[in-house]
Amino acid sequence: MKVKSVKGLILMGGQSTRMGSDKAFVQWQGQTLLEKAIDHLSGITEDIYLSVNPEQYDLLHNEYACIQDRYPDKGPLGGILSALEILKEDLIVLAVDMPNLNTTCVKDLISTAKDSNTVTCYQYKEAIQPFPSYWPVELLPKLEQSVLNNHLAMIKFIVAQQPNLIPASDSDLFNNFNRPDDMIE
Repeated sequence: MKVKSVKGLILMGGQSTRMGSDKAFVQWQGQTLLEKAIDHLSGITEDIYLSVNPEQYDLLHNEYACIQDRYPDKGPLGGILSALEILKEDLIVLAVDMPNLNTTCVKDLISTAKDSNTVTCYQYKEAIQPFPSYWPVELLPKLEQSVLNNHLAMIKFIVAQQPNLIPASDSDLFNNFNRPDDMIE
């Protein structure tokens, strides 16, 4: 199921302070977290972009389609905004540090989000899971206003958009790796 009308975006421009090194290049189960994230999207779209900081851009732009954050230190919302401004197309957004995701999870997200004009993401019990998520280009003005006003709380922004929420039965899919200890199997 290749989806041409949506672009893939892997958020990886954070500082990885708790991990102690760039999460994108950390090895887990024989692959880097970046390779795993690309695998999650490669069955969905051929248009995969990396949201990166300046150092990552210097390292990766010759090998990958990179979008350098236009809004440094604005967190995930700044990275998503940068990508929506440049690509001007709907995005399926993953975080690089979530290797337990699977392609089925991403495909289900897209099929639920089809023709939606708001964020679509998963909800496990009462908790909204911000990634993976679908971001239609129609959100660009609201997202720009939020980032420029330093309203950077991801969940708060998503809730304000009256998102499409998909019930999830497995919280392990949404585990993210922030510290080396998180990677112990």
